[in-house]
Amino acid sequence: MRITALKTFVVGGRANSAIIVKIETDEGLYGIGDASLAGRNQGVLGVLDHFAPLLVGRDPSRIEDVWQELFRNTFWRGGPILLSAISGIDIALWDLKGKRAGMPVYDLLGGRTRDRLRTYCHVGGAADQELCDNALAQIDRGYTAVRIVPALFNAQPWDSRKSVRASIHRVETLRRAVGDDVDIMIDIHHRFTPMENVAFGQAVKDFGLFFIEDPVPPDNLQTYDLLRAKIDVPLATGEAMVTKWSFKYLIERELIDYLRVDPIHVGGITETKKIAIMGEVHDIDLALHNPGTPVCAAACIHVAFSAPNFGIQETTPQSQSMREVFPVQPEVRDGHFEPSDRPGLGLEFDEAAALHWHGSALGELPHLRNADGSVADW
Repeated sequence: MRITALKTFVVGGRANSAIIVKIETDEGLYGIGDASLAGRNQGVLGVLDHFAPLLVGRDPSRIEDVWQELFRNTFWRGGPILLSAISGIDIALWDLKGKRAGMPVYDLLGGRTRDRLRTYCHVGGAADQELCDNALAQIDRGYTAVRIVPALFNAQPWDSRKSVRASIHRVETLRRAVGDDVDIMIDIHHRFTPMENVAFGQAVKDFGLFFIEDPVPPDNLQTYDLLRAKIDVPLATGEAMVTKWSFKYLIERELIDYLRVDPIHVGGITETKKIAIMGEVHDIDLALHNPGTPVCAAACIHVAFSAPNFGIQETTPQSQSMREVFPVQPEVRDGHFEPSDRPGLGLEFDEAAALHWHGSALGELPHLRNADGSVADW
């Protein structure tokens, strides 16, 4: 079997379009991947265009060799644009390998370690009561864990100190509403300063948070030494990090409790599985990042099913476009993902629907400013 083509489809989503990768072969089998990078998709498409002729004629079963060549032979290593492109190719090759073998990807990764995966969903609301009502509605649907963002998250201008105070009150209010048996996690989204995170973490430690996610950007990982020493709440991070080397500092020093690895940015299923093993050595569990397409969800699910150190799995609702492009995709039942015995990733891909839902690769994430006009982290 040889690769004959790499095709890309820009599919319109809820906020940003997704880049779906299709790798075709001379035996008629194909694999599907996801190379989306919200706000920077145009750059990823350029890398994929460059990689396409390098893949034609290659043996698609040599996934590790393809990964190493695309990462190391570019000389310019790393970065989310390069790694998102590699991720899309890698995931498609694993899907193809599973289809060729007639086996689910998790079987190729060592087989299932559990019967189902516990999930959590996102809940929001402009006011605390609206947030609580939305959380209770999701609990009625079977979820036992919910994720929120800081209060005043979309406020313009952004005021992190005000958000810290309001977020403490929000967590306390939500805990009272949902009771003690529902897990709560908060995604800080890199919005607070190190000491603001300390103040927040100390204030909410008695409300039993499952974890505090992405308290600071991954630019200076030594900050986690401070947070670990000062905050008695589990910490999670990783969605904005690429390759196993970026996780090395946090894992070896056991500075986090949950790995928020994103398979479509970090380097695909190949790299996600390696990071999972690194985490297992240090008793750090997986909470893989899954904000996007059914392809991303499926990649997360197959790695999570194969990992002994699984913690919890993020899930998000799919847009109408993604439901038409992927008529068969992972579904949450009673707050859990269940395994599929379909080969590969277990998806069905409708190419005609992907062309129908063609979107723009020029989408931009929101730009946030502080009250004095300076740039704030989105």
